[in-house]
Amino acid sequence: MERYIFATVGSGKIPFNRLIEKVDIAIERGTMPFPVFAQTGAATYQPKHFLYTPYLPKEQFDEKVRNCEVLVTHGGVGSIMSAIYAGKPVVVCPRLGTMGENVDDHQIEIAETFVRENLVMICRDEDDLGEIVERSRNHKFEQYKSGNQYAVQLINRFLQREC
Repeated sequence: MERYIFATVGSGKIPFNRLIEKVDIAIERGTMPFPVFAQTGAATYQPKHFLYTPYLPKEQFDEKVRNCEVLVTHGGVGSIMSAIYAGKPVVVCPRLGTMGENVDDHQIEIAETFVRENLVMICRDEDDLGEIVERSRNHKFEQYKSGNQYAVQLINRFLQREC
């Protein structure tokens, strides 16, 4: 199976051309460690150096996440969590409200929350995208612990003390 990086901008209606263009530039510069396949969503920028499709059905999206080396994504929780659950390195490039890519800058807050937990890396300067993707491949991320699992562990500890 071919090794690749999967890039996604989500399925929203607002284009995220900046990320798609920066992936193209990283490939052109030779800093992207593997070929790229992308879900470009509403983007109007046409990639020159990688394969893409505007949208993927959920099953195909999940398959791309499972089989990729690294997920490069916007700051959408669904995209981030799909890669974390699959145990894949994640590089988040948040959409910015100040650039008209979203209604506000909440994706920065989402990305920073995941960074604090050492679950993802954030790309604040897209000119460094290829290098950050490469670093993410060897970074030791924390393993995600679901809040549900934590609650079950607490209940089990409580029950063990009571019995």
